[in-house]
Amino acid sequence: MAKKKNKKNNLTKQGAKDQVIKALETSLGDLRLALGDKKFNKRVKQASRLLTDGLPKTDKSTKPKVKKIVIEMPSEAAPGRI
Repeated sequence: MAKKKNKKNNLTKQGAKDQVIKALETSLGDLRLALGDKKFNKRVKQASRLLTDGLPKTDKSTKPKVKKIVIEMPSEAAPGRI
């Protein structure tokens, strides 16, 4: 058996929404025949929007933290010179 690595899931909101759409389309395939393609796609899109509503747009833990460097100019220096 292949071993799976315990990797943190770093999905964005759009990636999660795409996965939800794929899952709903596969599980509710019979409903597509009853509603038609246009209505079915619209309802699946609405459902995925509602299900992924509380997710952050990006995973904040993957972004590197950058400290801002503040350079203080002496009061005697000209604005263009340091």
